[in-house]
Amino acid sequence: MGISHSSLELIKYIQEKQNINIKNISSFFNKTESSIRREIDIINLYSGNKEIILIKNGLVTTSLNYIEYTDFIQSLSMDEYFSNRDERILIILISALLNDYVNLTDLYNHLGLSITTKKNDTRYLKSILNQNNLTLTILKKKGIKITGNETVFRLFVIQKLQAIIDIDLNNNFKNRKANTPFETYAFNIFNEKISTQSLIIKDKLLTYINNKDVNLSYHSRKFLILYLSVVIFRQNEGYILTKSTKIPLNISECQLFDNVHENKEFSNIDAILDTNPSQDFLFDEKLWDISVLFVDTLLLNMNKTIVSKVDFVQEIYRFMYKKICSQWLNIYFDDKLVNNVELNLPDIHKLISNNQKIFTDVYNVNLNNIQISTLALITKKWLDINDSVQRKSLKIILLTNIVYERVQYFEELLKSYYDVTLVGVFTLYDIEKIKNIEYDFILLFSNRMLFSLNNTFKNVIKVNFFLNNDDIKLLNSYGFKPSKKRILTSEFIKNIDNKSKEQLVDYIKSNYNDYFL
Repeated sequence: MGISHSSLELIKYIQEKQNINIKNISSFFNKTESSIRREIDIINLYSGNKEIILIKNGLVTTSLNYIEYTDFIQSLSMDEYFSNRDERILIILISALLNDYVNLTDLYNHLGLSITTKKNDTRYLKSILNQNNLTLTILKKKGIKITGNETVFRLFVIQKLQAIIDIDLNNNFKNRKANTPFETYAFNIFNEKISTQSLIIKDKLLTYINNKDVNLSYHSRKFLILYLSVVIFRQNEGYILTKSTKIPLNISECQLFDNVHENKEFSNIDAILDTNPSQDFLFDEKLWDISVLFVDTLLLNMNKTIVSKVDFVQEIYRFMYKKICSQWLNIYFDDKLVNNVELNLPDIHKLISNNQKIFTDVYNVNLNNIQISTLALITKKWLDINDSVQRKSLKIILLTNIVYERVQYFEELLKSYYDVTLVGVFTLYDIEKIKNIEYDFILLFSNRMLFSLNNTFKNVIKVNFFLNNDDIKLLNSYGFKPSKKRILTSEFIKNIDNKSKEQLVDYIKSNYNDYFL
C-alpha cells in the first residue's frame, strides 16, 4: 500500500475543484466510486494527523491549497510512493546521459524495485529509443549504454528534463515543487553532476544573452540553460558532435563553442527560442513566398484586406520559421497558459487549421492545436490593428511568461477597449529594467507574479488573457477610459524636419506605431 501517481492526480483534481460530487470524479478518472473511496482513504492515511479529503453524502471536499498539495508530495519518501514507468525511464535516461554506462541491476536494487519491473522497463526503453533512432547497447559485466546520434540523445533527454525542472531568478536549477519522490531523485542526480559545470554554463549563457537584444520567454530560458548544461557536460566527457542537423532554411550561425558542428547545432537551437521581441531570422525566399500565399489565402477566405499586409506576413514568417526548426529538431515547448482560443476565435482558428496544408506540403510540418491557436491570435491581432483608431494612451507594462506572439494579441485586444501604449513586456527576470521605465500601470496574468510585485511597484493589476466583463469593470475602476488623441501638428513637423525617407520611416515606427500602418 502506498501513494501512486494516480493518487496525486486525484488530489490535484479535487484540490482544484474544492467541492465535487464523487460521481463526477468517477466519470472523469473512469474508475468506480468504490475505488475512488479506497484511494481517498489511502491518501488520508498518508496525510499525517488530519484527513485532507472528506466525503459526505457523495460530496468530496478539501480545504487543501496548492502549496499544501505540493508540501504533501514533498513529504512522501520513496518507500511510500509507487513509481510509474515514465518516472523510472527518466532516471535511466539521465543516468545514461551523465555516465558511460548504467548498471540497471544495481540501480533497481537501490530504488527497491523488482527484477520483473526492470525487465519490463528495459523492454519499453528499447522501444522508445528505437522510435528515436537510438540504441540500447549491452556492455558485458558493466550495464547498458545508449548510443546513436548525439544531438538526438541530448535533445531527447532535455525534453524529458523540462517537465521536472524549474529555474530561479539567478538561472539556477530548482526541483519542481510538484515533483514526485522519483522525479525528485531524477532531478538530484542531474543537478549534482551538472552543478560542477555551473560557472562555465553561466558564462556561456551570459555570452549568448549579451549578444541578443531580446528577452527570452521562461520556457525558452529554461530550455537554453538545460541545453548549455548538457552540451558542456557531454563535451567534457568526450562526446562532441561530428555532424549537425540540416534544417531546410537559411540559418544564422552563432559562435559559442570551439567546434564547428556544436556551433551549427546551437544555431539551430537559437532559431527555435521564443523571444520578446521576436528575433530577426535570415531571409529565406521559399518560406517568405509560402507565408505570403498563406496570408493571401486567409484574407481571401475572410473577405478582408489589410493595409499592413507585409508586417502581417513578416510575423507569420517568423513564427513558422521557429516551428519548422522545432519540428526538425523534434523539440517543443509550446505555451499552454492560454487555452480555448478555438472557442474565442472559432472562425479564424478553423480557417488556419484548414489552410496549414500550405506549409505542410512544402516543409512536412504538422501544426498542433497550440500552434494553430497562436496563428489565430496573430491573425486576429492584425485584423484589430487594421481597424484601430488614434487614441490617447496610458503607458502599460506587461509582466508575463507568455510567448511574444501571444502577448501581441493581448496588446491589440487591450487596445480595442482602451487607449494604451505598451511600453515594455518583461518577465520577473527583468524587474530591474522596470524601475527605470515611466509607466501608468503594470498588467499581469499570474497571482504569483502579483504577489511578487505588489509591495514593490505601484498600480499592479491582474487580469485574464481573454478579458472578461469582470476585467473590464476592474480596469474601468482604475480609470481606463477611451478617448481620442490628437497629435500636435507643430511638434510633429519639427520632429520630422530634415529627415531622409529612411529616417522618417524609422522615426514614425518608433514613435507613432499605433497611428501609422
